[in-house]
Amino acid sequence: MKNPLSKVTLNGSKSVGEKPSKRKKNKKNPETFSGNGTIQQGHASTAGRLGIWALVLGALFLGLLGATLGGIAVLSNPSKSFAQELQKQDTQGVVSDNAAAYAQGYLTTYLGATKDDHADLTSYIGQDSADKTTQKVTSPVEFRNPVIASVEKTRYGYYSTKIQVEQKQTEKKQVNREEKEVTTWKPYWYKVVVSSDENGKFSPVGFPSMTNSPVTENKKSDYPFSVSNTEVTGAVGDFGKAYLTQTGDINRYITPGAEITALDPAPFTQAALINVTALENMDGAVPADGTKTYVLAQYEVTDSNNNVRNQTYPLELTARGGRWEISTIERSPHTF
Repeated sequence: MKNPLSKVTLNGSKSVGEKPSKRKKNKKNPETFSGNGTIQQGHASTAGRLGIWALVLGALFLGLLGATLGGIAVLSNPSKSFAQELQKQDTQGVVSDNAAAYAQGYLTTYLGATKDDHADLTSYIGQDSADKTTQKVTSPVEFRNPVIASVEKTRYGYYSTKIQVEQKQTEKKQVNREEKEVTTWKPYWYKVVVSSDENGKFSPVGFPSMTNSPVTENKKSDYPFSVSNTEVTGAVGDFGKAYLTQTGDINRYITPGAEITALDPAPFTQAALINVTALENMDGAVPADGTKTYVLAQYEVTDSNNNVRNQTYPLELTARGGRWEISTIERSPHTF
């Protein structure tokens, strides 16, 4: 029986199954190999193999070199990659905000739905689910002031939002020896989970559930130095009046280029500085231009109805021309 490989040929060479022709051995030359219709010497084949390895190693080297140069290019001009990352973060933030807004709408609709009035809830969970979940609900939950406390994207791709609402509580209490109904508003927290599809459309995942209030870290503001230096208190006090009451030109008290404008319309008729603390000792003369420091300013403010309250502002101060100027209203106080 013929070898089934006898008809297979490679690049014009004789079929594999045929016997090789007898050749005289040449002691000076190594054994020959057939390939691509030519005859090459053994040392040429060896050189060919080495050449192939050289090409492979060369390709790997060029690949690594290209990757390295690419990385250097990114590091030498990082603004594009940073901008892309910021844009990605902004997009994610917008989606989270939209998810939280949708969750709040769903919760308030859910709390207000009854068996006789749940048409709005239908738009969130459908007719059948709305009918079933409200079939034993005769009166809505009375609430006010819904506030979104937090929103996070879970490991499963859902958006989980915590929302606080104040719910009406009516109790009978003794008031001046008479039993009366007393109404209070107590805070309650709900967790609402929603999903988002590829088109950005949100859908509820289950029903809202009551939960505990968010856990907050017990951090304290650390401005250990009390400030009595009039160079500081004068600048901070005048700035507060200009910012909160539009008394005076605010540009006189801020660093050139600082993005701070007076509140408009002015929310208060008076603003008095009552306390300033700093991160460092601010006794002595104003330091060299450009020196920065940080203070926590507390003001007593009065509105048009003569209501008096306290407000706190974390400020960055910058020295210029022998005086202190306000360069930033910080997002939060320094903490430890």
